[in-house]
Amino acid sequence: MAKNYYFTSYKVEDFWSIIKKHNIDIVIPCNDASVEFFSKNKHLFDVPIVCPTFEQFALFRDKLHTIRLAEKLSIRVPQTIYEEELGKLYAALREIDRFPVVIKPRKSEGSRGLYYAKNFEELRNIITSEYVEKYGWPLIQEYIPGREAVGASFMYKDGKQ
Repeated sequence: MAKNYYFTSYKVEDFWSIIKKHNIDIVIPCNDASVEFFSKNKHLFDVPIVCPTFEQFALFRDKLHTIRLAEKLSIRVPQTIYEEELGKLYAALREIDRFPVVIKPRKSEGSRGLYYAKNFEELRNIITSEYVEKYGWPLIQEYIPGREAVGASFMYKDGKQ
């Protein structure tokens, strides 16, 4: 029977003891932290681990890299502003002629660091040195209207959860 485990810290020894104790024959990491850990340490385990290589994980966890890859493949993406210096970022923001805009970190899980600005003043109030310190340099994107996105994952074996 499948069993789920939740960890707040990731150590090879801890996973090894669980794998051996419970005779686990496959590991499927299900959040960014566990996927990152196992993609870096896959070679230390002798059970199959269902996760990308670390290089693949790093590429797709970084929203800016994903956007640039999509653009290279001629996939439409929201107009995106990215700068790594506050002065240059504010100068680029002055060019925005349509609001609302979406502010998001390059790397995050869920909606951490995700904000919407209805005007330039709100935008400047969101993008501060505190924001950059907490989340890194943000991506500012045009807002694409639509429904709220919801993610869900389910695991079944023989048609049963």
